[in-house]
Amino acid sequence: MVSSFSKLAVAALTSVLSYPSSTQVHRSVLQRRNLNPYQRSLVRCFCVRKAATFDNTGARPSFGKKSVSSSVTRSQQKFSTSPSESHSAVRWRSKSQQSRAQQTLAKLFTASKLGLDPSLNRFHAPLVYHDGYSCAWPETHTFPMQKFERTSHALLTTTSKTVATSNLPRPLVRSEEDYFRPPDFSNIPIEEWLDLLNREIEAASEENDSQAKEYSSFARRFLRRQLTREEIIGFREETYRPELVERTVLEVAGTVLTAQLALKYGIAANLAGGTHHAHPAGGAGYTILNDLAITSNLLTMALSRGNHKSDVEPKANAIQMEEKYSYRNVERILVIDCDVHQGDGTAQYSTLWQDDGRLFTLSIHCESNYPFQKHNSTYDVGLPDHCNDQNYLIALEESMNRALREVRPDLVLYDAGVDVYKHDKLGRLDLTEDGIRRRDRWVLDRCVSLGIPVAAVVGGGYDKDIDALGRRHAIIHEECAFIW
Repeated sequence: MVSSFSKLAVAALTSVLSYPSSTQVHRSVLQRRNLNPYQRSLVRCFCVRKAATFDNTGARPSFGKKSVSSSVTRSQQKFSTSPSESHSAVRWRSKSQQSRAQQTLAKLFTASKLGLDPSLNRFHAPLVYHDGYSCAWPETHTFPMQKFERTSHALLTTTSKTVATSNLPRPLVRSEEDYFRPPDFSNIPIEEWLDLLNREIEAASEENDSQAKEYSSFARRFLRRQLTREEIIGFREETYRPELVERTVLEVAGTVLTAQLALKYGIAANLAGGTHHAHPAGGAGYTILNDLAITSNLLTMALSRGNHKSDVEPKANAIQMEEKYSYRNVERILVIDCDVHQGDGTAQYSTLWQDDGRLFTLSIHCESNYPFQKHNSTYDVGLPDHCNDQNYLIALEESMNRALREVRPDLVLYDAGVDVYKHDKLGRLDLTEDGIRRRDRWVLDRCVSLGIPVAAVVGGGYDKDIDALGRRHAIIHEECAFIW
C-alpha cells in the first residue's frame, strides 16, 4: 500500500499523525497538501493507528448538552474486558468455506463495471447503482419502487438552478458512466451466497437447525417465485414478479460491492440497500433478503484471519486478497441503522452470531413504530414519537461513540434511512432535511476520522412525491462527497 503514496502523501501522513485525532485538522492538512481523493483515503486509513486509543470521553463537537429520553440498552452482553478480548472467540470455519467466499467476492468485483477512477475523482466518493434497482411497479403500491431511479436522477441533475434548496454549482454525478455497477442478475452468484449464509445459520443453531432449513427453503422458493400466500409479506401479490426477484438480488450485490469499495477507498455508497427486516428464517416488511447480513457474512468469512482449523493456506489467501484489492483484516462489522424502524432482522443475525463476535448492531429508531415486537440489537436506542433534530443528534452521538469505542469495528455498514423525515408516510419522528444531512455528515465524519471504512446504503423512505423522495435519498451521497 505504501507504494501507492506519492511524496506528498507521505508528507501529509507525517503531518496528520503529529496532530490529535481531529477531523478538522485532518481535512485542513489533506487539502493543503493538494492530494487526490485516493491518496487522501489512504492517509485517512492510516489515521486509525493514531486514533486507536478511541478517546474514552468520545470528545467530538457536541450537538448540545441536553440529554434525550430514549431507551439505550446493551442487550446481548456486557464487556467486562476489552472488546478485542471479549470477541476473540471466533468460530473455526473450514478452509473450503473461506476459499469459496474469497472466490465469489473476487468474481463479483471482476464482473462489476468500474465507475469513475477514484484516483481521478475529485467530486464524489465511489457510488454504486444499477438501473435494475427500480422495476415496473403499480403506482398505488405503498412501496415507492421508482425512488432508486429518481435518486440517481437527482444526483445527475440537481444544482442550485434546478432546486432552490441546493447549493451545488453542477450536478454531483456528471454521467451514469461514473457509477460503479454490479453485474447483471444472471452473473450474480446469489445461490452461492445463500448457501454460505445458510451454513453459518446452521452452525450457529447446532441444537436446532429448523431455522436454517426454513431460511434456505424461503430464500430459494423466493428466487423461483414459489412462495405461498402466507409468505409474501409486504409486497403481497407483487412478490411473484420476476422483476422483483432480479432487483432484490441486484440490491444485495450492490451492497456487497459497496462494502468492497469502502474497504479499498475508505468510503462508498449504494443507491439502494438496507433490507434490515429480513431475518434468519425469512423475509418481513418490504425486505426479502438481508443485504447487510449477507455482506457481513461474506466479508468476515473471506477476510478474517486466524479463524480456521488450517491456518496456513487460508491466511495466505487472505493476504493475497488484501494485496490485490487493498482489503484489510475484517473480523468485526458494526451496522449503524438509522432507519425509523428497528433493524430487527439484522439484530437477529447479530444475536445468532454473538459467540463469533463478528456482527454488531446499533439501531436508532422510533420505539412505537414497526416492528411492534422488537428484537435485541447489540445497542438499541428507542426514541419517542416526534423526536426533533436536536434530541435525535444527541442520542446518535452518545450511542455511536459508545458503540465505536466498545466494538472497535473493522468496517461500518451505515443504513441512512430517510423515513425519519417529519412528513414521511411511515415515520413518526420530526427530523427536517437539514437534520438528516447533519446526521449523515456526523456518522460519516466520525468513521472516517477514526480510519474505519464506511459503506452506506439508503434504507427506508416513503413519499407520494417520488422526486422529492429521490432528492432526500441523495443527501447521503452528497454527504459522502463532502467527506470525500
